Amino acid sequence: MEWKTEEFGASHEGWVGAVLDDGSEPKEAVLDAGSGANFHRTREWWAYSGKLNRLRATVARGACSCGWRGEEQYPTDWDEVDAFTDEFPMREPYDEWRQHIRDVEAQTIPLPPELEELLGRVEEQL
Repeated sequence: MEWKTEEFGASHEGWVGAVLDDGSEPKEAVLDAGSGANFHRTREWWAYSGKLNRLRATVARGACSCGWRGEEQYPTDWDEVDAFTDEFPMREPYDEWRQHIRDVEAQTIPLPPELEELLGRVEEQL
């Protein structure tokens, strides 16, 4: 389950990311639905359960598309995880990401309306 804000959209999209035993973050998992050339790709924690020849992550943390990663790591107990959900059993990674978004908002300077209008016209032309 990915998290978004209306204000920042894909530039600050968050998720619960997997962390491997060596502390690294795995590459995107490719999920083959078996019918076609389009594959779903994800970096979310639930894709790293060790099943179907995928890597197994023992901890997770909040992550953002801007490159931010939460400092805290949360254990993933695969024996306790519901196999039919993509929702992480703890709220803390989301809370950390929300704090990251608040920090970003605090550093954001609104554009003057004239500049917003000009950028809108440039986008239309592109």
